[in-house]
Amino acid sequence: MDPGHRPDAFGDLLGGPTNSIAFAVSADGLVVGGRGQTGTMADPREEAFRWTAESGMVALGLASGTIQSVARAASASGDIIVGDDPARVFGRPSSGIACAECASFETF
Repeated sequence: MDPGHRPDAFGDLLGGPTNSIAFAVSADGLVVGGRGQTGTMADPREEAFRWTAESGMVALGLASGTIQSVARAASASGDIIVGDDPARVFGRPSSGIACAECASFETF
């Protein structure tokens, strides 16, 4: 690790234990995607998130009837987050406004 840099804590999603993990980072390192816990021990849920220094950690949602989603990749610019849940593979503009189901992603 570069001695001039240190790891940053990204925070956590509300509603669950403090437990989150990053799986995706944009090329410039300004957008991070992963999953965080939003449920309780009695009602466990893991939800995909997008993180930026400006917005912090923002949940990307769950498909109806599911309890888990994971952000697995980010486009080079961080504009698109892709991931999956038990019901589908998704691609989401990182603003979190819309979700498009898709069969696969080959390139960003």
